[in-house]
Amino acid sequence: MFAAKMANDIYGCSILLYNAFDSIFTSQVGTSVFSDVDSRRRIAESALQNLKIDMAMVTSAPVAILAEEGHLISNMEKLCQLQNMDLIIMGITGSTRLDQILMGSNTLHVIQQEICPVMIIPPDAQYRKINTAIFASDFKDVEATTHIKTLRKLLDI
Repeated sequence: MFAAKMANDIYGCSILLYNAFDSIFTSQVGTSVFSDVDSRRRIAESALQNLKIDMAMVTSAPVAILAEEGHLISNMEKLCQLQNMDLIIMGITGSTRLDQILMGSNTLHVIQQEICPVMIIPPDAQYRKINTAIFASDFKDVEATTHIKTLRKLLDI
């Protein structure tokens, strides 16, 4: 709900709830099982639709859903370019503090690819209007590694 509440503070903001799924998944006993892609898509869309309904209770921003087969990183790269996205918001799903420190591999991969700025939200985080931003740097090749236009755009938002 963090993203939904945040969207209320951003004029003209819209939200896209996204899920990328593979055509092969592992069953609970550890064996690979092929699944019908259409069935997996319907399941993912149903879950996203339920989340969309919950979000509609806390935001007036338009919320869309998209579930598609494929690799998360390559799908996100294409999607961010096509939709001209400003920010990716991802949650940390780890239940223990160590899991949260290590973060999920999907979150780390999205950050490493520099697809789009990423905001990582811990499970119990409560949204409060953002009034202050901090930019951290290791001062190594700052000009090449700092996306000034992206930072300015986010700060303007």
